[in-house]
Amino acid sequence: MAKLAYFYRNCSVGRVPYPCLLDISDVSGLLNEMDTAGIEEALVYHTISCYTDPVLGNRLLHEEIAGIERLFPVWVVMPHTTGEMPPPKNLLKENE
Repeated sequence: MAKLAYFYRNCSVGRVPYPCLLDISDVSGLLNEMDTAGIEEALVYHTISCYTDPVLGNRLLHEEIAGIERLFPVWVVMPHTTGEMPPPKNLLKENE
């Protein structure tokens, strides 16, 4: 019988600004929780992207999960008209 591989779609790494039952602050903690739950791979975002600064959080995410094939980055983006994010045509270029 083949093993069922789970792919989780809503993981985060980093501290959260409010008390949380399970605050996973680093990638090794996330991988440990995934192993415990039997999750093979996951989409992951950085909490700094959601709660503070999307550009910084997206950059930190790429640095922290670099080389970890089980984790797939999810960027947090905002409308570029606020001036906090580059226009869509420049977004990928500036984050390479």
